[in-house]
Order: sequence, then structure tokens, then C-alpha cells
Amino acid sequence: MMSEPIRGIIGSARARLSLYLSEAESLLARESTLEVKEKLRELLLRISRAVNLLEEQNARWSDLLARLEDGDRLTAENAEYDRATSGPEGFTTVMEKGRECADMIEFTLQAGSQAASAAISVAEAQAGSGQMQVQGQNLGQGLLPRISLPKFGGGGPAQVSGLPTDGRGPSLEYRCPRHTKAHPGAWLARGRRVGGCEWVPT
Repeated sequence: MMSEPIRGIIGSARARLSLYLSEAESLLARESTLEVKEKLRELLLRISRAVNLLEEQNARWSDLLARLEDGDRLTAENAEYDRATSGPEGFTTVMEKGRECADMIEFTLQAGSQAASAAISVAEAQAGSGQMQVQGQNLGQGLLPRISLPKFGGGGPAQVSGLPTDGRGPSLEYRCPRHTKAHPGAWLARGRRVGGCEWVPT
């Protein structure tokens, strides 16, 4: 019959495509690891090639049937075409399954790529936010000097630099003329003798 070469190519391509579809179904049910994604990409190419080949041969067979005149030859060719395309294992049915499987693989790969991109964007944003916080803390620590403020007692005279006052300001430092030792904050009037020493303001 004239369609015999076409039917031979279709039979071989249909068998290969069925194997590809079975393998793809198994991979799609697994966790989407890098290895699985790589195998899915390879299968996508093989499935697409097999589907394209079946489409080409189907077009050739349709052209052949269109050129035949009515008669026994046309009747026989139509019968062969019906057998090749009928049932769940018909090449046109398998060809349609191949298209659907290719779409599913493309969707799976695209969804995984988008998820990975989103995760990277979130990680980069978090890293940038953490870096800004650290920089802000460092700047704050470098620009804000520590200031020692005067301490005030409960309603009494102020104490500045640890020297007592009598309410009129820091006390004078008194020194005995006969000694070299200074006595800060000695509340002694000028000319008053204490312990045999006369203390005068310095």
C-alpha cells in the first residue's frame, strides 16, 4: 500500500512517545530537584520532536488520501488510517497526550524558576535591610558622644566635679603655709587654727 512508509514512521514515533510520556509522568510525581528538572528538560525536547514528527506524517497521510481517486485503493487506505488513529493507543491520541505533557513540563519548569527568583529576591532584601540596620547602629555609636551630666542631690547644693559647696559655688582649696599638702573642700575660715596649723585659702 502507498501509505506503508508513512505508517512505519508513525508506528516508531508513537512507540517512542509513549515511553517518554511514561517517564515524564514518573518525574513529575517526584520532588522538583535539580536532577529532576534537568531530566524534564531533556524529555521536553524528545516529546516535542516526537509530536512534531507525528504531525508531519499525519499531514503526509492526509495528502495521500486526498490524491487518491474513489475506488478500492482509497477504501483500503481509509481503513488503515482509521485503524491507526482509533482507540486510546491511536497515534493521534498519543500525539495529543504528548502536547499536554509538554505543556505540563513547561509549566512545572517555569513555576520552579519563578519560585527560585522570588526566594533570591527575598533573601537579597533581607540582607540589605540587615546591612542598613548595622550601618545605622555604627553611625549612631560614632556620632553620639557620651556626656557626663552634673548630679544633683535631693534639694541640696549642687555637687560639681565631686567638690562640696556651701550654696555659693565650689569650695576654695585651703592650704597650710607650713605644709605642702593641699586640702580641697576644707571648710575653714581664714586664720583658723586646726591641729596647730593655720589654714588659708590658696
